[in-house]
Amino acid sequence: MPAQNERLGALNSVPAIEQPAAGNLEELFQKVDLPDGSDWEVLAGRMREPSRRITLASGREVELSDQLQEDLLTVSNPQGEVELSIRFTPAGPVLNVRAAAINLRTPGEMNIACGRLTVQSAGDVTEEIGGEKRTRVEGKASFEAHTIDVKSLRGNITAKANDDVCLLGERIKLNS
Repeated sequence: MPAQNERLGALNSVPAIEQPAAGNLEELFQKVDLPDGSDWEVLAGRMREPSRRITLASGREVELSDQLQEDLLTVSNPQGEVELSIRFTPAGPVLNVRAAAINLRTPGEMNIACGRLTVQSAGDVTEEIGGEKRTRVEGKASFEAHTIDVKSLRGNITAKANDDVCLLGERIKLNS
């Protein structure tokens, strides 16, 4: 048994490591000798730190992760569903929002410019306009509904066409 106790004593006498561990990957790799011709700055640009997470009081989790060509910021609810994500790509940020409601307000102008706009509503859509409304379409415009009512509260209704005006219906009633 004395031989075993001598070994344990030897293990207990191993000196502690004096230098603290590196705080991040860059510090760690700066201590490594690189092969001749290697550039630390190029290597460091390719290295990314792991994602960082913060848990909010609401139980939501904010995560920032670095990827090779883009950075990603996400906010997830306590069930793990992503409610907000922003991908920072070389072409610009890409925003995705999943929310109970979204309210936009500005006392000034609001401009939307995009390649294609699609609006889908499971319920009603209401437009209330305090001034005039103008719609200009370069191509064909069409409107389809179960029933269509057109009413002018004050003034005329004018229909003007460069070519024919066609009214198709089972019956066409004028002044009835």
